[in-house]
Amino acid sequence: MAARRVMDINSTDNIIWSHIIKGEEKAFEILFIRYYPGLIRYAKNLLPYPSDEAEDIITDAFFKIWQQRETVNIHTSVVSYLYVVVRSRIYDFYRAKRMHVPIEDALDFAGPEYLVPDHLLVYKELCMEMEYLISLLPKRTRLIYQMNRNDNITYKDIAVILDISVNSVKTHMYRAISFLKESYYASPKNSGC
Repeated sequence: MAARRVMDINSTDNIIWSHIIKGEEKAFEILFIRYYPGLIRYAKNLLPYPSDEAEDIITDAFFKIWQQRETVNIHTSVVSYLYVVVRSRIYDFYRAKRMHVPIEDALDFAGPEYLVPDHLLVYKELCMEMEYLISLLPKRTRLIYQMNRNDNITYKDIAVILDISVNSVKTHMYRAISFLKESYYASPKNSGC
């Protein structure tokens, strides 16, 4: 089921990209809105705290993508292309500042507004607990987990973006999920779940 959804996202992205190549601004806006939050989170992971530059880098990356849309030849997926462009812009930022590239944590949760107050409180507590547990993951594992779970990026695309093997992505995800499950159920207040 999840593979089907990812396939639909990739094919939708390809359709959107074909409209962008034709110069349709609405299609570009759709792509921007779809991937901006994940790209911001990714950029903040790679930039020093406070990462005020993240918004500028993403905006600049999208501006360059729009300018070069007719000459860009995407060999992987649109989402991989976007993340690679942003990563390249971040590396350019570090080169300009002569800095080393660290990976920082950035994660934000937003609760559904349709929940009643009691359920919303439980949801927020669960989110806070999960946020804490995710923050305990090793940096690389945390980044891969967030890219997959928060941004719906496939293992294959994560491998391309981070220049690692798909098996490495699978290993990081397995470790992350195992750690989160064990840690969550080991908690005294969740042991009865």
